[in-house]
Amino acid sequence: MIRRLKEEDIKDIASFLGALDTLSEKEKFFAIDDIRYYLFENEPDKCCFYSYIEGGNAVGFAAYSRVPTADHVFELDWLVVKPEYQSRGVGSALLKHVEAELKKLGARILYLETSSTDEYSEIRCFYDRRGFFNAGFLPNFWKVGDGKVIYVKELTAGEFSGIDIPMEADIIKEAYDGGCAWGLLTSIDLHGCNPEKIREEAAIKQFVYELCELIGMKRYGDCEVVRFGEGDKEGYSAVQLIETSIISAHFVDTTSNGYIDIFSCKYYRPEDAFTFSKNFFEAKYARYNHLLRV
Repeated sequence: MIRRLKEEDIKDIASFLGALDTLSEKEKFFAIDDIRYYLFENEPDKCCFYSYIEGGNAVGFAAYSRVPTADHVFELDWLVVKPEYQSRGVGSALLKHVEAELKKLGARILYLETSSTDEYSEIRCFYDRRGFFNAGFLPNFWKVGDGKVIYVKELTAGEFSGIDIPMEADIIKEAYDGGCAWGLLTSIDLHGCNPEKIREEAAIKQFVYELCELIGMKRYGDCEVVRFGEGDKEGYSAVQLIETSIISAHFVDTTSNGYIDIFSCKYYRPEDAFTFSKNFFEAKYARYNHLLRV
């Protein structure tokens, strides 16, 4: 059960915070301090904490806060789960609940900041798999060797829906233009594709040609589709030169997964390429990341 955090949850939360190696003692102190401040202020439209209750005890919590100087932008301040309850869906449930509540408030964007260290690699993967994209990196921010990674999610866009829902604002293009980027790389992971489509050379070529037309890329020559790999790596690979760079893809027979990369010095909407790819290959699950090349 997920509900608003109560005073009675603090004891449970303080207990499992103490067992977390990924948080410093200062961070643990600030977590409890933030909770007490939230309970005192009681302004959920500005800041709100939620507890995940199991067996009468709090086993996880999440919190968001409104960015006062931005238009309907919120920060995910905390998402913490008791160690023995991790990888059991508690974090996912808390995140979904936060996003649902924020959408009721008309939120456009949810962002968070995390660490770049190896200890946080699973945490970064968690957000990668849930529709957040890596919007920036500040090296040595927290301390030397520990940079800040910024993740952003557009709450007004369709998440992995297979439906092309326009963004209220193209925040990737804003970053592309504002950062004077030279190019844009989009990496798309497709899981559980239609096996017939990924094992047919003609279908893969059709996909590449239609993708180029969709995102406005002029092809240079024909698409090369070749069978590569052995065992669990065997499948078709495709390469298409475009005047602004290259599109490549590899499909794996044993898993019915596909991996597509689009690199171009001409801007295109990653969301459009992602949605088209997911639909074309009828993927059961999909995600994408983008990287600005400067």
